[in-house]
Amino acid sequence: MIVHIGYHKTGTTFLQNRVFPFLEGIDYKEYHTSEERLRPIFNFTTPEYLDWKKKNHVDSSINSLYSYEGLVGTMGLGTYNLEIGNRLKESGFQKVIITIRRQDRMLESVYRQYVQQGGVLKPQAFISDSRYFRWSYLDYFPLIDHYAQLFGPENILILTQEELKSNQNDFVQRIVEFCGSGKYTPLQEISGRKSNRSLSYFSIKTLRVLNHFTYNFYRPSHVLTKRISTWKFRLLFQRYLDPWFMLKVSGAKKFYSEALAKKVRLMFRDSNEELEKKFKVPMLAMGFYQEELTND
Repeated sequence: MIVHIGYHKTGTTFLQNRVFPFLEGIDYKEYHTSEERLRPIFNFTTPEYLDWKKKNHVDSSINSLYSYEGLVGTMGLGTYNLEIGNRLKESGFQKVIITIRRQDRMLESVYRQYVQQGGVLKPQAFISDSRYFRWSYLDYFPLIDHYAQLFGPENILILTQEELKSNQNDFVQRIVEFCGSGKYTPLQEISGRKSNRSLSYFSIKTLRVLNHFTYNFYRPSHVLTKRISTWKFRLLFQRYLDPWFMLKVSGAKKFYSEALAKKVRLMFRDSNEELEKKFKVPMLAMGFYQEELTND
């Protein structure tokens, strides 16, 4: 069995909708099925998990593939429980796919997702509030090294979102070979439209203000009515305002400055170098860090 554990915001929707279902000879369990069957592994206390294990089992077919990014913990918080890896191995999983992205870009994406779920903090306040964000979430090496020790380095496939963007065909081919699939037969060409596009800069800024009044993940008590939800406003921006207006005026504007992005790349330089050395992930080539400290 194979499991894709995330991280969040690394092209997981693309993989779950347009790659995994089209791997020949692989029994892919779609997202909701994966979440339901894996929930006891990542969400149960030890007594509950042991009781579940006696009464249930995950499909042990070697050709099964599950994908659920919640296995790396809560997005932005780095609350990963090492016991999850142990339970996956006990349940019969033999191979693990882990997807990551540049930490500075991940930070930007995590903040945007926070607002899209109902968050109201400004960018600087968000990264200073440990209730919503912890820098440890961006340190990929401890989690990857733990899985490599459990399953063996040869049974771990580490992919970067940057590789997906630079060469989709090679990216997918690596998954095909790792999973032992005969071939990849998509219903349509994989290049082109993006999956699960985030809202534009100005839509996010507007939504953050609206979140003070709407029903959402962070404010389930709401102010007005559940009918006026963050999700409905997000849908409005995504379907109508962004395509016709907001995207054009927002351009490529970001919430975090390039100066902060450089600090983030420097912060995780040693960890990223270790990933490259130990697991042959092209961190330098993909821009995770610069060769000379003086240039960073």
